[in-house]
Amino acid sequence: MTSAPGVNQSNSASSNPEDGIKEQDLISDLEPLDSLVHEYQNNRSFLGKVMWLKQKSDFQGLRRLKGDGNCFYRALGFAYVYTILTMEDRPLHHFANQHLESTLELLKQSKYDEEVVKDFYQPLQELMSDMYSTDPTKTSLTVDHLVKTFNDPEKSNSIVVYLRMVTSAFLKSNANDYTPFLVSTSDEGDSSSMEDFCNREVEAFGKDADHLQITALCTALKVSLDVVYLSRSHAPPHTDPLSEDVTAAVEMPENRELTNENDPNACDIVRFDTEQGHMFNLGHLLYRPGHFDLLVAKPEPNSPEVSL
Repeated sequence: MTSAPGVNQSNSASSNPEDGIKEQDLISDLEPLDSLVHEYQNNRSFLGKVMWLKQKSDFQGLRRLKGDGNCFYRALGFAYVYTILTMEDRPLHHFANQHLESTLELLKQSKYDEEVVKDFYQPLQELMSDMYSTDPTKTSLTVDHLVKTFNDPEKSNSIVVYLRMVTSAFLKSNANDYTPFLVSTSDEGDSSSMEDFCNREVEAFGKDADHLQITALCTALKVSLDVVYLSRSHAPPHTDPLSEDVTAAVEMPENRELTNENDPNACDIVRFDTEQGHMFNLGHLLYRPGHFDLLVAKPEPNSPEVSL
């Protein structure tokens, strides 16, 4: 397999003490939200939001991602496979797998080397095919196997690189819609070409993702995603649609217990969606300044038995 940028780099834990992640873990086991309470016990402004998240939400815990600048792409890749796996919906798996394979054509049209692309795509392809494998010698994919794969540096980083390439290719193929927003991503306030932006901010391994990249990747994969902001300030202001088909707006869902607009400790939630429709929702990422983790929802209660 062609090595992805950074695949063979040291996998030591980030020096950030707030990562709270074991050395060598790219993604952690499930942790209770109480771990965040302990982490912020001496930070009142954050602790109030953590307590709100713990008491008012339907999350059972979180999975921490290594703070290496790839946390968004790694979290989304894991959530993508995990969601399809746990839904146990074969028709959905079929359509999602077909659409994922169509991104190979997107990359081909963007002039990426086909052999290199296939190498980076292979680990993700294998995870998808292992869900409903017809090979009697193979074991069906489990959550434990999924976590193990995303903690394998070569496989995990290859998935990250592939998702970065999909994001870049989608932005470049829809440059007319997205280029007007590049000026707001520049520290100097000047505009740049989409090609330059993708080379510098998207394809570069270890470069953090922002609203533009998140919107592009969710749209390219036809998924929706909610980001919970755990920060002293509010989430970024309302983002006007990047085109008629794309929506990235700050919202508090009206039909959820999470909604409490009058509570100063309530976390803002940003919904990334596409008006063309999505195949499924990936759940929630937890955003802290410069870093993403995965929030894990509580299992839905079993339907009560019907008495006849």
